[in-house]
Amino acid sequence: MADSHKITISELAKRTGVSEATISRALNDSPRVKQTTKDKIQKLAKELGYHPNILARSMRTNQSKTIGVIISNIANAFFTSVVRAIEDEAAKLNYCTIVINTDENPGTERNAIEMLQGYMVSGFIIASTRRGLDYKPILGNTPAVFIDRMPNNDGDYDTLLVNNADGAKQVVNALIAQGATRIGVISSSVSTAGQERLAGYKAALQDNRLSLDESIIKFSDVQMKNVRQYTSNLLINQACDGLFTADNAILLAAMEEITARKLTGFKLGAFDNEPWFDFFNTPVTAVQQPTIEMGTRAVQLLTTRIDQPEDAGVPELLRLTVNLVKRG
Repeated sequence: MADSHKITISELAKRTGVSEATISRALNDSPRVKQTTKDKIQKLAKELGYHPNILARSMRTNQSKTIGVIISNIANAFFTSVVRAIEDEAAKLNYCTIVINTDENPGTERNAIEMLQGYMVSGFIIASTRRGLDYKPILGNTPAVFIDRMPNNDGDYDTLLVNNADGAKQVVNALIAQGATRIGVISSSVSTAGQERLAGYKAALQDNRLSLDESIIKFSDVQMKNVRQYTSNLLINQACDGLFTADNAILLAAMEEITARKLTGFKLGAFDNEPWFDFFNTPVTAVQQPTIEMGTRAVQLLTTRIDQPEDAGVPELLRLTVNLVKRG
């Protein structure tokens, strides 16, 4: 077998007697090439061990068949599941992915976008830090889809969110149905999701004619260093008989304090459901986010904008449905 590093489109053209353009189209399965010719070229390329020069193709087309995925933290179970769905769907469509964490730092996010632009990525899927970032000059003409958070450039990009307010309202309503009357909340400082889930919490109190007490509404920092203190404050000092945490990372930090102090006698709710919640001594009522659907649809929206921009239409804001999971 010939050395695969030396096999080029030019050499394949010489061996088959067709133009380099025809070779390129055949290797990309273009309908403009007769099937018999495609079969012949593809068979020869496989026999000779031909591999496309991705860098050269990127320089010619200003695209690399690569999707840049920028999220806050891959260790968060929500993003782990979303990214897996993105990778699976991208692979089906012959795209690869590069994933970068921002740790909710807008400077890191900007740097990640600029670096990936240098790699000529075909498009972006971004969970925005939102704070102070104007995406139009950073992204330029590169297509992008935003997930989980609304970008500052409302209406300029396809955006996939879940029904945050409704999901939070369902959880708090369930805690009230279980007998809780004073429900503390540890909300996220993340834009969009945190604000909307807090709005759902307040709506549930109003619907059930429970008074709103601002002193039992707490906001987690990005690293969640203050969550344990807030948990003990709410469940001990403030005598809350219910606790709603705005995401699974906050819940885990809260559970450290709950377990350490052996706190009991309260109802617990969370946004984001995980199978391992079944093993907590304190039952967790939570909403399940459609992570697979979010990742899959994000890739589909993005690749349509990349490959068929004339069919993509105006940018959309899509809301996906969450499902309540009751325990206890």
